[in-house]
Amino acid sequence: MRKLFSLVFILGLALVLSACGTRRSSLVNLVSMEDFEAQTDIQITFRVSFGQTITPHVQNLIDDFNEKYDNVTCTMEVVGGYDNLLKQTKLDVQGNTAPTMVIGYPDHIAAYLLSDGVVPLDDFMASEEVGFTEDDMNDFIPSYLEENNKYDARGTYFSLPFNKSTEVLVYNKAFFDYFDLDVPTTWQEVDTVAKEIVGIVKSGDADNTWSPGLTMSTMNDFIPINYDSNSNYFITTAHQWNGPYTSSALKADDSVDLEKGKMDFADSTLNANTVAGLTFMKTMADYTYGGNPAPLVTTPEYWEELYGSNPFKQGKCVMTIGSTAGVSNNQGGVATNLGYAPIPYDEVNAIKTVIQQGTNVAILSQADDYQRMAAWLFIKHCLSLEGTISFAVGTGYFPVRNSAYSYDAEIAEGVSEINDQAKVYYDFLNTPTIEQIAKSKVAQVIKTYKDLGYTYYVDPAWSGSADVRLEVGIAMVQILIDKIAIETALTDAKNRVPTLDF
Repeated sequence: MRKLFSLVFILGLALVLSACGTRRSSLVNLVSMEDFEAQTDIQITFRVSFGQTITPHVQNLIDDFNEKYDNVTCTMEVVGGYDNLLKQTKLDVQGNTAPTMVIGYPDHIAAYLLSDGVVPLDDFMASEEVGFTEDDMNDFIPSYLEENNKYDARGTYFSLPFNKSTEVLVYNKAFFDYFDLDVPTTWQEVDTVAKEIVGIVKSGDADNTWSPGLTMSTMNDFIPINYDSNSNYFITTAHQWNGPYTSSALKADDSVDLEKGKMDFADSTLNANTVAGLTFMKTMADYTYGGNPAPLVTTPEYWEELYGSNPFKQGKCVMTIGSTAGVSNNQGGVATNLGYAPIPYDEVNAIKTVIQQGTNVAILSQADDYQRMAAWLFIKHCLSLEGTISFAVGTGYFPVRNSAYSYDAEIAEGVSEINDQAKVYYDFLNTPTIEQIAKSKVAQVIKTYKDLGYTYYVDPAWSGSADVRLEVGIAMVQILIDKIAIETALTDAKNRVPTLDF
């Protein structure tokens, strides 16, 4: 997302390319800029799945691009929800009606590749006329870049990083300050602090104190900490306890299978560490106080919510773990003074790891040569230093270039264009506007991750790995809330994964 960041990179994905090289996605004909500029009306579409707070910033990039290239009209198409985006684009790839470009996770790109639906970007990237320089390539944050060339044994780039994020612990700073509580750094500390918080709440000490009019002792659904994504909760627990989640499946010829993978989390001969981590989480969820259930940790499903932001703003929890891109949703109600910190880790294994999130951008193969060139120029426009900083400041996602973090106050304004652009992000981090404060504080946590030695993980991707994520999330809810035995939940999750039929 270096070397700003390090990565435990376990994405082991290889696409079997035919020996004769006749795959449609392997055929790229780069038109010259002279021929490109001779075209008068090139129409391209950029399909995204962002919400209303993000799309205006995408539109800003599009407007700037359309002004720069007056022979191109780039249009944004929004498909709500990443699952819907994947389903719709798979259908469109098969039906020859796909957009020019699409954002997606690695498993999305893998699914499109099965229908030969993605254009390799290497020739564009290496072009002397329109490609990246060596400095450009070195400027990309390595783990963001590496996520995009693991689809075949050749290291072909079928996508590039567009928007990146991770997870962060958000806590009610007013509550923590009032009761002089330490912000937990490990899950063992979470266990200790959460028990202390339960005692404070159940005893009535929190009633009408830090938040006048809030009677927390009468809340039957108060739980100290929430984890927004039950899937991420499961997978991060497996990683932090040094246990398995998934791995790539091999075909008879030892090539990696893009259609299926191994669900190691349900393999009883392999999953002892994963089960140990889940057992720790279950023990916290099964905590009792005064003989009554008093869970220390949960997921939004406990409150019949999609996210923990509403319970957090209502005072039903005072810590929540969620995406850095959505932290502003936690502000409001009784949560007016927030703090931000790295997510906890297991102090025994001491594996400090957190998920690398966010989508990549790909060009789909149904575009003609001129549309492909226009799409490439748009991607290059978005991933320029100016483009990635502008998007990061506006949205709270992270820049994809190292130089965004390189501002040097001793360099006079106007002497270095890179330094002048980096100052925009420097100011965002250090002197944010009122509207930027929450996003700025979260962005600063990323530096803390680096300083504390955290690594980012990315799991193997195949066309059905999104289904596995969904099912382990359900298993996490079953383990923590429905009180189903861990091994039963893991086996059931594996059995629920549908037969892949792409």
